[in-house]
Amino acid sequence: MTVPDATIIIPVWNHWDDLTAPLLEHLRADPDAWRMAEIIVVDDGSTDGTQHAPSDNEVRIVRRRRNGGFTAACNSGARTAHGRVLVFLNNDCTPEQGWLPPLLAAVDDGAGMAGSKIVLPSTQRWRAMESGKVTGACFATTRTLWHTLGGFDRAAGFSHGGEDTDYGLRAAATGHPIVWV
Repeated sequence: MTVPDATIIIPVWNHWDDLTAPLLEHLRADPDAWRMAEIIVVDDGSTDGTQHAPSDNEVRIVRRRRNGGFTAACNSGARTAHGRVLVFLNNDCTPEQGWLPPLLAAVDDGAGMAGSKIVLPSTQRWRAMESGKVTGACFATTRTLWHTLGGFDRAAGFSHGGEDTDYGLRAAATGHPIVWV
């Protein structure tokens, strides 16, 4: 098996028709994402059409029986990933063409965590710019570093928020810079 450059991990709970399926169609139209990455959707105990979405050669569905939250879903997806770089992407994000290569390049240059600019459609304001931090909505890290650090820390008690900051701080403590591209 050829190791893909990246694994895009999309943790989801419900919202198949309005968020996840449109995101997957958007990714299919992005030649970089489709050529460079395997795609994993982690169904975190959904009760809508997500639970019936089929795995195929293009998109693998990892199913969790119960909703364990963002941290658990991301960790589950990462455990099954084959890519040398893990890219976490929320299903409510719509990446612009060309978004993936800069993330991979930053990680290849030694970044422990590389995040994308997040633009909120209602305000066109840069969410990440306001706070100056990389957000878990879209970031990349090497699979090796992810596993070395133990992924998102479940014992820390993060339910949905803070796990990305914690991971970034732990990555930075190992000497890997955190960058925003």
